[in-house]
Amino acid sequence: MEKGLKAFFYDYKYYLLPETVADASELNMFVFKVKRLKEEGCMAPDFVYESIVTETLVIRDRRKVFPVTVNLYTQEEYDALLSKQVQRLCPGCLRYSEEGGSLEGHHREISLAGACYSRMDAREEPSFSACAGLFWDFVAENVNRLAAWTDKGAQKEINRFLNAELTRFFLPLEFFCGEEDGRYCLCMSACGYTMQSFRLVTRMLADTAALPDSPMQATGWKVYPYFPKKIYRPKIRPDYFKHPPRLFVSGGDGESISLALYEKNAARWSERQRRGRKLTAYKYLCSVVGEDLLLAGSEVISFVETVPKNFREVAPENLADELYQVSQEFFGEKVPFPPPVFLRSEPIAGGEEDALPYKRKTEVWMTLCIEMGPERPAAGAGVQGMILEELGLNYAYIFFPGVTQEGPGAKNREIWDEYFVNIWNYPPPITRAEDREIFSDNVGISFSEAGMCIDFMVFDEKEFFRVLRNLAPVLTEMRAKIVTVKRDGVIVYDPGYVMLPEDSGMLA
Repeated sequence: MEKGLKAFFYDYKYYLLPETVADASELNMFVFKVKRLKEEGCMAPDFVYESIVTETLVIRDRRKVFPVTVNLYTQEEYDALLSKQVQRLCPGCLRYSEEGGSLEGHHREISLAGACYSRMDAREEPSFSACAGLFWDFVAENVNRLAAWTDKGAQKEINRFLNAELTRFFLPLEFFCGEEDGRYCLCMSACGYTMQSFRLVTRMLADTAALPDSPMQATGWKVYPYFPKKIYRPKIRPDYFKHPPRLFVSGGDGESISLALYEKNAARWSERQRRGRKLTAYKYLCSVVGEDLLLAGSEVISFVETVPKNFREVAPENLADELYQVSQEFFGEKVPFPPPVFLRSEPIAGGEEDALPYKRKTEVWMTLCIEMGPERPAAGAGVQGMILEELGLNYAYIFFPGVTQEGPGAKNREIWDEYFVNIWNYPPPITRAEDREIFSDNVGISFSEAGMCIDFMVFDEKEFFRVLRNLAPVLTEMRAKIVTVKRDGVIVYDPGYVMLPEDSGMLA
């Protein structure tokens, strides 16, 4: 047994520091022989002699090298310590069996410090990620039924059928099945909701269907997280397809477009009628230009019974070109979904006590989800609706002190982005291809005087923290903080191989 050995973390792997090098900061050789500490039969920062191999290492980016301290054990010593943790932690877990006392599987799940992000208690609800996977299992098993309804134009049946399954763990969405280039496709939209959060969920669901091991890949169906142009053709009243409305636009030339539909009696509508007609118009425009482009290029849809000043009429078939030009100016060639919002934050109305930790004096803010702002949610109000926590969706962010938008202070953002985006390159058996899931979505970034915050919508909190544990060397060296925002409070965590709240109580 050896403790406190100097080592370093590079490109998701651990290596002992060569004897000729005093510190990881001195690693200026690009190619050299090194002893790699494989996480086989063990888990960082505790390793076993039996899993050490000698490799030739090529360091292509010195900035991605992070110093660590490790411990070495024989496999026998390691297993004896791990067995004690299993006996202490595992009883009561649905995945635990006392028969035989085998450690199989435990080496990649439980650290010697006693941290486990795989435990399943009897009363615990499955994660949103797991439910999304089961939903696509169900859809894949029923694609023939969906195809038959699609051929008949039976969209109501499709909606009822899919929502009966979806509402087991979420709220109903609008579904539409169509064809594209001779291939069936399933489209979904959160058009019935005002919160941007729901659009993030449809994107997450589509991304889950697109994972390599998703059963949807074998069906040949394509899944869209929005209503795409031409594929989506809803039955609406009034039928704007037969009688296209007069469309007027303002904006463009670097500004979002405002849309106005001419309706003779619009001023007489009740609020309920106006909401219904606006949804009808929205669905029609989704069919004409695509929901992704409609959201990226336009700002507001309204009804008018007189032609407004500073507006110009545009034919429906030409609207897509105008919206695409605006989208291109803001976001580049690819149309984003959902589109981000860029803001320069105004001072928070209630003062600094209303700001979330590390988000005081936020200067620049980009978000896909306007509900997740720098302000601390009011106690007992708004939080539940904002982050849909009761449905298994949580809000979290990671704070990186001293990181700026540009200049030398921006380098840590680039390094973090590369490590987190490519997290599935973390070597097995700690990471396994069959366990891949959409566990979180990066939904925003903000800069304050203190540094940078990266916002996440979290779909599987255990997996989120497990991934952050795997990136402990990066987060610790960058002096990051992890913050969760829930309806019962805000908690700040210190990064590391065991992540514990910085404060024993809630900060909110």
